Amino acid sequence: MPSSKASTLILLLLAMLFIVVLCGIYYPLLSAPNFLLNFDDEQLVLPLQNIQTLSDYLAAKHELKIVDQAPLRDLSFWLDIQGGINFHGHNFALWILILLVFYAILRQLQISPFYALAATSLFGLHPASADSVAWISARKHLLSFLFILLATLTWLKVLARPGQDRSSANHQHPHLTLHFPLCLTLFFYLCANLTWPINLRWPLLAIT
Repeated sequence: MPSSKASTLILLLLAMLFIVVLCGIYYPLLSAPNFLLNFDDEQLVLPLQNIQTLSDYLAAKHELKIVDQAPLRDLSFWLDIQGGINFHGHNFALWILILLVFYAILRQLQISPFYALAATSLFGLHPASADSVAWISARKHLLSFLFILLATLTWLKVLARPGQDRSSANHQHPHLTLHFPLCLTLFFYLCANLTWPINLRWPLLAIT
């Protein structure tokens, strides 16, 4: 049996290999100039180019130049425009964050590190995810998925707390140790729905 340090090193090497493979797959997309596809990308991104203030954004919504109810997605597009950030690079960064949170959820469920990494790798390399990373309009899918995964992770931590030993410091602030994760869960849930309201029914799944 390998030692704990050896197992950790092997796990880190496998994780690095996975990241390298993932970067290699998306390299043609990431190295290309910032471009929009001829589907929904132009309709969603171009109206934000002239937005400078919240009033401008609300006016554009009122004039139906911006049709979707996804303010956090629009904010992310606007930040890309203002900062000259590559749209596809932003999507790829979100995908990496999603995979990290996905791995953290598996570990929170007491799945071994190697099995969790294997599941995360299979999930991250699945061809179905390519559309969400390559298609700029799918930003709402990535953001919404990231926030709902974060809500799930914090909710799992809330459920795990009653069975854990608490330090004396936690005994002095029991409301803080309980309410903070709950507030985070609610915050991430709201963010997910401000990006894409498909997650409205998530609480029903969380309590079952």
